[in-house]
Amino acid sequence: LHLHIVDGMPGRVVARGKPEWIPQIAQDSQFLRSRAALRAGLQSALAVPIRFQRRVIGVMAFLSDHSNRPDRELMRLLFGLSSQIGQFMERQRTAEALQRSEACLRRAQAIAGLGSYETELTPYARNHWSREVFKILGRDPDGKPATPEEFLSTIVHSEDRPRIRDSSSWGCLVAPPHSPAFRSES
Repeated sequence: LHLHIVDGMPGRVVARGKPEWIPQIAQDSQFLRSRAALRAGLQSALAVPIRFQRRVIGVMAFLSDHSNRPDRELMRLLFGLSSQIGQFMERQRTAEALQRSEACLRRAQAIAGLGSYETELTPYARNHWSREVFKILGRDPDGKPATPEEFLSTIVHSEDRPRIRDSSSWGCLVAPPHSPAFRSES
């Protein structure tokens, strides 16, 4: 349900950034669809902002068939819950943005003929290669990346091994005719 910022109780909660409790829907002239709510036997309403940091990113609305007075303990509980929901929603948005970014990177690497790798030259290292690195090195893209030792001993040119061993764990490998970060043995 998408509402304009000024629409009814949820709109007021977004605008004010504070929860709103309506003990009697019948007595609230600004409650949208109050006739339908009353026909359904609903008598009270509560709306709580969903926040992330200081921003309202949504509203939780609750309707009851009882006339309820504001309850501080319930409000505190729902406010904490809404904060957790806000954090979850923001993590989901961040994860989705990361997936889109990674998809763009994969497309760009395929178009440009370059790949990225992360190889930490330690025994228990994290080791990740993009599909394009596998292709550039003539390896099966569905295979496993080389171990750090295999990476140094079989892929990196012997004269470049000391420099690569001492460098950071991030790298970029490009297909000819571009100049690679290191020369390969092949």
